[in-house]
Amino acid sequence: MRRTNSSQTDPLQADYLTKILFTKAHCLCHDVNKVTKSATHIDVVMGFSTGEIIWWEPITQRYTRLNKNVRPHPPPPPPTTQTDQPRA
Repeated sequence: MRRTNSSQTDPLQADYLTKILFTKAHCLCHDVNKVTKSATHIDVVMGFSTGEIIWWEPITQRYTRLNKNVRPHPPPPPPTTQTDQPRA
């Protein structure tokens, strides 16, 4: 998502339309909704390592944090193994 910046002397130099910085999370997945996509609207959903989900609309620059300050569930305990020992 880059556009050419005509104010610079180098015509090949470009500026980002948007730059989003996340300091404590890593974006693990993203998806663009093809059903609602149009020339004036794009829905992008991103999932982060913190468990947060962000909906972002890049054309209007709107976003919503859907799973803010989520506390991940602890992992389930390991399965117990049963041994075939005779009972006394």
